[in-house]
Amino acid sequence: MAYSDASSGDVPTNPSNKTVPILALTDSEGNEIYLDIDQANELNSQGIMTVINFNGFRSWGNNTAAYPSTTDPKDRWIYCRRYFTWRGNNFMLTYFNRIDDPSNYRLTESIVDSENIVGNSHVAAGLAAEDRIEFRTEDNPLSDILNGKIKFKMFLAPYTPAETIGVDLEFNPYALSSAISGGEA
Repeated sequence: MAYSDASSGDVPTNPSNKTVPILALTDSEGNEIYLDIDQANELNSQGIMTVINFNGFRSWGNNTAAYPSTTDPKDRWIYCRRYFTWRGNNFMLTYFNRIDDPSNYRLTESIVDSENIVGNSHVAAGLAAEDRIEFRTEDNPLSDILNGKIKFKMFLAPYTPAETIGVDLEFNPYALSSAISGGEA
C-alpha cells in the first residue's frame, strides 16, 4: 500500500489487485501455499486480504478486518477507510497552525473555501464522488463557540471497489441465420 500510495503522489489507492514482486506464498515453515481465486475470495469474505497468482502474483481483497461485522462502506472497504483517515489527518495537519486564531467568519470561510478547492480536485481526479466541507450553525451552538470550539462537517464519498464484474453471454441465432442468408432472416 505504501509503495502504491507513494507512486500516486501520497494519495491513498485501493491496494487490491496490484502486482506484488514475490515468487511464491509460503507458510511459516517455508512450504508453498497455492490459493485459487475461490479460496482467496473466501478469505476476503472474512475481512482477510491475501495474494493470488493470477497473471502474476497480486494482492487480493478489498475488505477490512471489520467486515463482515460491519457493512458501513467507510469501515468495510479498505480504500474508503483509508480515504476517510487520510482526509481527516490532512485536515488536522493543515489547520493545526490556525488553532487559537480568532474564531470569526474570516477563519471559517477561509477553511471552507480552501478545503472545498482541495475536495473538488479530489473529485475531478476520480478519487471520490463527493468531497466537500461546510461550517453549519446547527453544529456550533453558542456555548461551544464561547468555549473556543468550532466544528466543520465534511461529506465524503470515496468510490467503492468494483469487487465483481460480470457479463451475460447470449447466443443470437437470428444473427447467424442472417449472416448465412446474406442479410435476410
